[in-house]
Amino acid sequence: MRWFALLFVGVIASPTFAQFPGKDWPTGTPESQGLSAASLDAAAEYANKHGGGSGCVIRHGVLVKEWGDPVYLADIKSCTKGSVGATLLGLALDTGLLKLDDLAQKHDPDIGTEKPVNAETGWLKDVTIHQLATMTAGFDDGRPPLLVYKPGTKGIYSNDTSNMLAEVVGKKFGEDLKAVLKRKVMDPIGVPENEWTWRANSFRPKVRGGLTTREFASGIRITHRALARIGWLYLNDGEWAGKRILSRGFVRRATNPTDLPAPFPYYGFYWGTNGRGTFKGMSKDTFWALGLGDSFVVVCPSLDVVAVRLGVGSKKSQLPDDGADNWGGRVEGFFQHIVNAVRDPYPPSEAIRGITWAPKAEIVRLAKGSDNWPATWGNGALYTAYGDGRGFEPFVPEKLSLGFAKVTGTPPDVKGVNIRSENGERKGDGPKGVKASGLLMIDDVIYLFARNAGNAQLAWSDDWGRDWVWADRKFTTSFGWTTPTPEILCGDVHRRRVRDEPQVG
Repeated sequence: MRWFALLFVGVIASPTFAQFPGKDWPTGTPESQGLSAASLDAAAEYANKHGGGSGCVIRHGVLVKEWGDPVYLADIKSCTKGSVGATLLGLALDTGLLKLDDLAQKHDPDIGTEKPVNAETGWLKDVTIHQLATMTAGFDDGRPPLLVYKPGTKGIYSNDTSNMLAEVVGKKFGEDLKAVLKRKVMDPIGVPENEWTWRANSFRPKVRGGLTTREFASGIRITHRALARIGWLYLNDGEWAGKRILSRGFVRRATNPTDLPAPFPYYGFYWGTNGRGTFKGMSKDTFWALGLGDSFVVVCPSLDVVAVRLGVGSKKSQLPDDGADNWGGRVEGFFQHIVNAVRDPYPPSEAIRGITWAPKAEIVRLAKGSDNWPATWGNGALYTAYGDGRGFEPFVPEKLSLGFAKVTGTPPDVKGVNIRSENGERKGDGPKGVKASGLLMIDDVIYLFARNAGNAQLAWSDDWGRDWVWADRKFTTSFGWTTPTPEILCGDVHRRRVRDEPQVG
């Protein structure tokens, strides 16, 4: 086997290649940004059919579709939680005012009330900031909210859980959170004062300890163009035109499913997230902040898209009521039209600026006697298949026409490990043995096209090459599927999730 050490020139970890709006969003046709105008029209029609309102679609930093009144301040209700509440929590965490594992009573001794029957459990003192941020603290949604479950054991959708966290965050900043949001977020990302407001509290005290308090559960009124800027900030990992506003680590944690028993399996820090593939009509990196009346902002980094749909803010959702567990399905129904609008392939990587071949003397030779080597990138490594050999040392006992391996490291310091598979490996020499024509990793599933299998046959593995499922049909005409290029393997397919991973050539 031959390894050519690749030097990737100009790899960058921050999204400096992204386009950010100035005073206004730059505008363009859908086609100019690789989208179908008809599909975007269908998205707007879908939104108007289910309650009206306004909205917009941003791709590559360009406003390509808009409907409704662009200056209307919509009441986004619980969309406030993710778009604003999570953002202010992130500011507090990033500046060290709070830690996720902090006990809430450390910062607010008067937080919450226990259900009388549980008053002697001492549960209240165990509530953490992390649990408040994921609605796993055990509070119900009554007036006043009561602690009814042991913290961290059950998720309950509780507006006042988020409102209690708002009071903690405000207390740590020592000022009105509206002023904090304006100074640290809205002003830097270019949202003028006439495009957003935060009403006085409706459910919690308006003042505590002489400090004006705010509610995370609701209260923000905002235009769709302004809300799209918050979405664009999150798409770019918390950075805006070279200025770091939120840490990359916080953004990714907030927009991925929590490991705590949240009220929804797709919940992050007040953001809905498709990280577990709950909604098949959206890619796994899609996330959203959603409010009653179907007001939401949807962010999809792999498509470089932010979409906003602001409903009329009614007390009841405009879409069919399928229960709280399907609130993400409401987003999916709208966003599928935008996914369907994509007409271009993934753009060439802007993170990898060029490739230089290393000199012959630096070639690394491993897996003596094996050949073929189609490869695909995933899970921090290259997954590959070899033919007519025994793989990497320690060699497998018998010669295989189809074997599997994983390669890690950066040339010249690379390491290969054989992956044994009872239902994937094949024996035979040359044209008599099944060979891998190509591999491709999509959403943690490795897909394989094999040749010499009585015409081409498809197989796939969802456990990193140990077990394979072979399609029960074959192609009538034989063909070989080429290995993806290095740009596809190591490029910018999932721009936000992959771009600062070490590259393997």
